[in-house]
This record gives sequence, structure tokens and C-alpha cells, in this order.
Amino acid sequence: MGEDIADDSNYVDNGRNNQDEENDLEDLGQSVTEVINIDTGYQPNWGPAEGYRENYQNWKDGIMRSFKISERDFKIEPKDGPREKLYLVHHPNSTPRQLVGFIRFTYDAKDMGFYEMTNFKATLQRRHLVMGGTSKALDKKQMGQHGEGLKLSAVVNRRHPHNYSFIISASGCRWTFGWNVDKKMNCRIQRIPKNELREQKEVASQQAEKGLPRETKGRVWEDVSVVVGEPRRCRSLAGEVQMTNKIPLAEFLKWTKMTIDITPPVQIIRTDEGDLILDPNHKNKVYLHSLLLPSGSKSGRDFHFGYNLLDAATGRDRDTLTDARAEANKIAAILEEYRLGKADLIEKYVQLLLNKYHSAADVYDVEKHITNNLAKLIWSRMLISNNEPSFYYCGRNDLRGYVQIKERLRLKPIALDYSLWHLLRAHNLCLTPQEECLRRLRRATNVELKQDCCFSQHIIRGLRALLTSDTPWRNKEIVPVNGQELGIVTVYHEGKIKIDHAYFTYDGAHKATYCADKEDGRENITRTFTCDHVLLWLWDQIILARDDMNAHEEGFYG
Repeated sequence: MGEDIADDSNYVDNGRNNQDEENDLEDLGQSVTEVINIDTGYQPNWGPAEGYRENYQNWKDGIMRSFKISERDFKIEPKDGPREKLYLVHHPNSTPRQLVGFIRFTYDAKDMGFYEMTNFKATLQRRHLVMGGTSKALDKKQMGQHGEGLKLSAVVNRRHPHNYSFIISASGCRWTFGWNVDKKMNCRIQRIPKNELREQKEVASQQAEKGLPRETKGRVWEDVSVVVGEPRRCRSLAGEVQMTNKIPLAEFLKWTKMTIDITPPVQIIRTDEGDLILDPNHKNKVYLHSLLLPSGSKSGRDFHFGYNLLDAATGRDRDTLTDARAEANKIAAILEEYRLGKADLIEKYVQLLLNKYHSAADVYDVEKHITNNLAKLIWSRMLISNNEPSFYYCGRNDLRGYVQIKERLRLKPIALDYSLWHLLRAHNLCLTPQEECLRRLRRATNVELKQDCCFSQHIIRGLRALLTSDTPWRNKEIVPVNGQELGIVTVYHEGKIKIDHAYFTYDGAHKATYCADKEDGRENITRTFTCDHVLLWLWDQIILARDDMNAHEEGFYG
């Protein structure tokens, strides 16, 4: 088993360092009993299901380490036989096929039985019975990092009311876990008789000489086999010697669904950072190294999709990751690598942001982890995701912005959550309605004033005269542009003073300013120019625009 077996490099526990190659069974004699320093009530909510999970992750980790198989290349082939469920693992790069491990559940006519997990080319040492004893403490690519999985599995399986036997065959010994008279978990390690071991090795040697492949049978001298639930007479936790229980087939099959290795999701997108699972059967499920974390997201929210993470750490309960922010960072990395490369998936993610920003675990803490490239991709999709031209604005009490979008921009206003709007804003993607009006006026087409319109010619001459009195602006060009009824009078852009052409007309100018002649009914646009109030008002607007001339220039967004 991977936690307690195989490659023992980097083993650190209770000061026992650098014991990579040490065989601490050499001085064993024929048998010894080790007391496991673990309380019988430890992890009281755990049962055989959690024990199976610990055994499975150690079995898988052991195979991957012994045979240098990557996570992506680890495949399980289910196979049914008479009264058995069999799950085989072959080396991905061997020809002919090389069996490297298996799981078998054997059951009777009443669908009651026991399971065996065997991984080849592995060992078990006495030091691994110490709590914390593990070869994987610093390896986030494997799950069993706490050094207690094997011991915990033994306790929860042997505990009342389950009372399943727990026996390991490894390193030439049989390791039997049970309760002593003091209700302490102990492990009796017995050497396999030499003649029995010799006979088994001879059979294995003959098979190898004939070129026969490995069978689904463990070799006690070079493999690790964990058998749980096989009927035996053992002492119960209550102190009674009795026959142990068998495991219901239905329960075992439930346990196999803890991993997506056996039955992979129908829709899954793989990246180097982990997997995005679109299969609705895996909605709101998060896996670590293909094993289900039963409590879901550390954030306490529900996932809209499913995820399989490859490089993360769990707490001792194995129910969630250790940190919600670390989890959010992993999710963002998966989405970033895939770049949400399909339009329908982008749309789903956009809808999560729009409708479940504060409730979906998929977007938890997204503002701290989203990259600029991903933010741009999301924004591009948002711009085309509605059936009619729309404009996103910060919907927090912005009635003025709503009216401006409807009446000035002639778009459908869509209010964004304050946090989402500022997320997009931080990536220079969205504008306020006022900024959008300014942007449009900067890009507006020029309008040629009619030479025979006395009013407009008086206005532009007057403005030019005012500019000559202002040294820094003396040579600035005044450009009438199509104002598109944006409600913006003037803007300074690319060294030019752009003014809505409507204000060069008598009617347009007098919508914004008071005129005594007009009030008295004495308006006459052909006589001597008397509307200096229009000129002074426009000059005030130019000064105001000049003070804000660098705000949100071109390039903020298209």
C-alpha cells in the first residue's frame, strides 16, 4: 500500500530519518505483537466506507510510485467473474500487458463477502505502524500525507458494530490487526513459514520462465495485499471472541463510487491543473486525485460543475481541502488553462458570474485569482450573450446611469453586482455610462458647418478668439462632431476640442442656455450676433473638459 509501502524515500516520523533502505523486520523472529497508539474512538464518525477510501488511496499511490505511473496514465479495468467483482490495473507502457495491481470483492449466494487490494512490488515495515509513519508526507501528488490511513482503516473496520477482519500480507509476513484484552488496537506480525514461502517462490519462478503474466494473486514476499471482511474468529472490542462479519456487496459497490477512476464521468475536460467535470451526475462534487471529498467545497458554497484536483492538501478528516482560497486558486487555474474554450461553456460561466456570484463555489474569491486573459474572454462573451444590444453598469443605486443607458446610449441596461462590476473594472473592461458617452463623442465623425449659417460661424469665430487669449490652448483646433444626442457637450481628444455640432445651431444652443431675446420673442438669427451667453457657456464647458481631458482615453476598451 502506498502510504506504508514501496518507495520509502523522504520518510520522516518521530526522528527516524534516512531509513530508506532499512528492513526493520530482520530481527523479528517468528512473530511479534505491536500496540497501535490510536484511541478506539478516534474519528468517531468514520466507518468502513472511510476505511475503504484510505486503503484505496494507499493502494493507488503505491502502484503509481512503484511503477512510476502518472496520475493521467492510471487506469482501472472493471471485470466481473463468478461471485466476484474484479478491478485490474495494467502498466500503461508495457507490451505484453503487465498487471501491476488489483482489487477483488468475493461474495457468496447471499451477496456477502470480503475485498482484497493488492499492489505489486511493494513492502511494509514495522515503523509504518507508528502514527505519522508515511513515505508521502511532503508529496502533494499523492493523497496519504498524514501517516495514519492504514492504522485508521484497521480501527474503523474492526470497531463495533462492523467488526470486519483486517489482515495484510506483505514483506514475507502476515499482519493481523485486532483488539487486545485492554481494548487497544494491536498488530500481530507473523513470518510466513520458510517452506511455504519457498514453494510459492518456486511456482512464481516457473511461471516467469514460461513467460506467463502475473495472476490476480498476491506474492507475500514482494507485494502488499490488504484483505478486509474475510470471516475469522477474532476478539471483538467488547472482549468477546467471535466470528467477524462479512461485507454486503451493495455496500462495497457504493464505496467504489468514491472514485472516478473506476467509472469516469461522461463529460470531463482534462488540464495539467486538474479536471473540469461537466457531467451533471458529478455536479457539486470535488475530487482530489480522483477521490471524492465528501464535504464538497471548503467555502461552504455549492459547485455548479464538478472538479478533480491534482495538487492540493486535505485536512485529517479528508472531507475538504485545507483552505478555501487555495481551493479557489486551483479552480481558477483549471479554468484559465482551458480558457473556457467552448462557447457554451463560456456562456455557462458567464451566467454563474451574473447570477451566482455570491453563492457558487466555482467563482468564490474569483477576483483574487482571475487572470487578465480570462477576464477578457468572459467580458467578450458578456458583450454578445444577450438577444439585444446591452450595456452593463454597476447597479448599486445608479438610477441616473440607468436613464443614461436607455435614453442616451439607447441600449438595454443590465445591472451588475457591485463586486463583479469592480472585478471587470479592475481589468479595464467596463465603463460607466458617462464614460461610454465620452468615448463615443471622442470617436464621433466630424461635421462640416454650413458657411451660410451666420449663427454657427459666429460661435466658432468667438471660440477661436477666446482660445487666442489662452496661451496653452492658442493653437488647438475646434472640431464640430456628430454628438448622437449623447448629452455630452465637448471633449478634448487627440489634441482637438471636439464639440457636439448641435450646439453650433441656434435651436441646439438655446436648449442649454437662457436667452433674453428669445424669451422676449425678439430672436433673429440673421441680425447682429447677440448670443454671447452661448459663447461663454461653451467656453465654460471647454474648460471643464480640459480639466478631465486624460480620463479614460482610448485603449480602455474598444
